[in-house]
Amino acid sequence: MYEKLVENPDDIVGQLAYCMYKQSKQQYLQQFASRNKRQPSDAEVRNHVHCAELPAVDMYKDTANNLFNDYLAQAIQDKLDEMEEQYKAELWLFIKRHKPESKFEQFLHGSKALFFGGIGGVVGNALTTLIVILVLFGAASSVTRDDFAQSTKERIISGLAETFGVGILIRPAPKADLPVESASASTPVTSTR
Repeated sequence: MYEKLVENPDDIVGQLAYCMYKQSKQQYLQQFASRNKRQPSDAEVRNHVHCAELPAVDMYKDTANNLFNDYLAQAIQDKLDEMEEQYKAELWLFIKRHKPESKFEQFLHGSKALFFGGIGGVVGNALTTLIVILVLFGAASSVTRDDFAQSTKERIISGLAETFGVGILIRPAPKADLPVESASASTPVTSTR
């Protein structure tokens, strides 16, 4: 019967089902002895096992599985409740330790958060933008840099003039033409044979 209920030595549900079988068998032995005033013979025990216990193997497995799952669920719930209580206690302790005690301290904590959070973010973004511009400016060709510098100067001056209400018209400087390639370089060479 053990082999029918227990699949391997680590099978807890099977072990529990086997205990249920043994309990049922013990009840049979006790009831038989009290009714008949004697112990059952080996043949009577085998007959009981064959007729009553073997058909109940699946019932023992199901009952053991349900019982094990109930105990496991209860153990998990107990552990979760314990962890929740511990977490709440630690959270309240943390809040009590770190809660500012006066309005001035609350204002001071809020000011620090604003300064280091908001203003620090703006300054960090501005520095990052400046570094990216400098890297791109350094990587650009000298003609592109000169055009960028001239355009930037014109825009800054125009913006300041507009802010102060002064009308200024800035004309872009004439660009020097690029040297034209000689006609011989653009004409293909043909061989004369």
